[in-house]
Amino acid sequence: MEQIYNDNDDDNLSITTCIYVVIAAIIIWFLYLKIRYPFWGSQPVLHTYDWRARLFQKRPRIIETKVTPNIIHEQNTTLFSLPYDECSLDTKKEICRLLVAYYIPSDRITYCMTPALFDVYFRGSFRRPIVTMWREPTTFSQLAKNTSYKIVGCICSRGIYVRLGEAETSVEGFYFDWLTFRPTASPKESLTQTQTQTQTQKMFEIHEWRQRRLTLQTYVSAFRRDNNIMGEGGEGCAGVIPMVSFAQSMYYLPLVYRQNNDTQRGEAENQTKLDRLPQNFRIRRIETDDNIHFLQDFMETLHMGRQHAAAIFAPLPALFEWIKERQLMVCALQQYDHLYALYFFRHANLKYDDLESTGANDVLHLVASYSNMVLMKDIADGEQKADAMFYLGFQHALHSVVTEKRTTRSIHLSPSEKKQRKGQRSSSTSSLMDGKYGLLSVDEIGHNTKLIPYWEQSCSPLWRTASAYYLYNYECAAMPYASEDCFVLI
Repeated sequence: MEQIYNDNDDDNLSITTCIYVVIAAIIIWFLYLKIRYPFWGSQPVLHTYDWRARLFQKRPRIIETKVTPNIIHEQNTTLFSLPYDECSLDTKKEICRLLVAYYIPSDRITYCMTPALFDVYFRGSFRRPIVTMWREPTTFSQLAKNTSYKIVGCICSRGIYVRLGEAETSVEGFYFDWLTFRPTASPKESLTQTQTQTQTQKMFEIHEWRQRRLTLQTYVSAFRRDNNIMGEGGEGCAGVIPMVSFAQSMYYLPLVYRQNNDTQRGEAENQTKLDRLPQNFRIRRIETDDNIHFLQDFMETLHMGRQHAAAIFAPLPALFEWIKERQLMVCALQQYDHLYALYFFRHANLKYDDLESTGANDVLHLVASYSNMVLMKDIADGEQKADAMFYLGFQHALHSVVTEKRTTRSIHLSPSEKKQRKGQRSSSTSSLMDGKYGLLSVDEIGHNTKLIPYWEQSCSPLWRTASAYYLYNYECAAMPYASEDCFVLI
């Protein structure tokens, strides 16, 4: 009996030891995640280590359906949030100065932004756009007993729709844009990369919390990451699974796309001419009442998920505003009343300083495209021929956009602002610049991937940038989606 009693004691001890080991392992695991992912580990996103969601969350799900009270976020006076339509003109000008100086961290590329252009991107949103500014005090007036502030960081959000795989329809969300923070606290003091990163993440988190509190019916957000923006340890959004990863490529535009029709017919020496479109086919701009229904019908298919596995897109009224202001150029490949393709070009508001002397240094951005070549049974008897026709339509659409005359206004930078920047860009001080495209930027996503093999037969990329779209407070086990199965227009 005594021996049996001792065996039971040993068994109980073994069970207790196992429990302690499991508890210790769990504690160590959570401590590791907290140290490894100090920011993203606490955010409502789809984490790489969340196997429960990755194995069982087959349908899209909102992670947090309630806004948890947070006194720290609410009472933070350094960060000031308000609806965009309540921003004064002086505030918009100061934000634009910040964006021109610091939004693009490159000495070779100039970002062009003005208050009037800034307004365009917030029109047509189904929710009031929200702006959060990081303000630092500059002077204090004892007589007036008030303090003046300088904006050193900002982040904005505007309404979008998100639709994932198994969802019956799209959901409303916000797109985070223009996340910018000045890397210099003063002309003589620079912040370290870690400090800038920490403050950027803090601004991101507080902005998202306040946004959900101001718009209680909208829980989902999306944002784009290029290279190491908001990253940790040089790994981007470490520990987070993106909705889609893709490459963004930059190319020089060949002369054949930049010359006008007269030059193309007789004055261009040793230049390859564009092949003609088949009979009765033509490229038309989506901007008038007689063909606007093509865009309306296509956007409806995005809501219902009939063409792509996942999609993020702006509301139709916003697209109309961008088209009206020539910030978005939509070209349709038509044969009579049949639609065979759509090409979405955006004026990137970027200037490549290395090409300033040529007069053609603006960047045109191919955001998205849509191939409907399944209808071409009489011309394209195979997928390869259909893709070739899709590419030919793209060539003519590109030519029509590039040869259109445009004018782009920029904003002045003061001498002190230019000194605080990392390098100087002469083009950023121009008050009026003739807009001529010299470069093409392509997001290798969706049906754009059908165009890349043909395009790179004659054009080599200047560089490629690793990019991704991430979802915040929204998850699905199917993420990340293949880039060719997604559509993004924001």
